[in-house]
Amino acid sequence: MGYHELAHAVLRIVIDKDKHLLGELRGAYDLAKGNEFWETSDPIDYMSEYWAAGVTAYFSVYWHRDEIQIQRGDLQNQDEKLFDLIDGFFNDELNWKPECPE
Repeated sequence: MGYHELAHAVLRIVIDKDKHLLGELRGAYDLAKGNEFWETSDPIDYMSEYWAAGVTAYFSVYWHRDEIQIQRGDLQNQDEKLFDLIDGFFNDELNWKPECPE
């Protein structure tokens, strides 16, 4: 839930004020509406949820209750435009992945 909500904050504070990034996100969102990958899920109903679900997938973090539990590789293979936008924004060169403590 933390990354999902952080993604909403990034959208409102940063992306909404950057016409280029907002246009890129809108273009990815419009394409995704016809993509079977998102077809049966809530994120496709709102661009903000689409972005937040994409960020959650990009970092492979989600609550066990989340409807969508996709990983970075799934996002990269199924929605390359959103993946590239998120990857360019966060520039995750370390390829960080969460690990549960033992």
